[in-house]
Amino acid sequence: MAKLVDKSRAQVIRTDRMFSDLVQKVETTSDAVQRGVLAPIQEVSAIMKGMQAGLEFLFSRYASRGDNPLIIVPESFVLKGC
Repeated sequence: MAKLVDKSRAQVIRTDRMFSDLVQKVETTSDAVQRGVLAPIQEVSAIMKGMQAGLEFLFSRYASRGDNPLIIVPESFVLKGC
């Protein structure tokens, strides 16, 4: 009976180590994915949101003045008398 208990205890210890290793590997993989994939995606998303906010601000300024931002011609380029 003592041998059976010792073998069972050894098997439980071996299983516990196996699951501990598995959990550690999953955590390491998750950290690598976080740093390698998700962080750059978040940076690109932040850049896009910044550009969107800048463009919205730019176009809202023109809209409030009634100007069309795509057809701005400085007076110095207007040909007079043609």
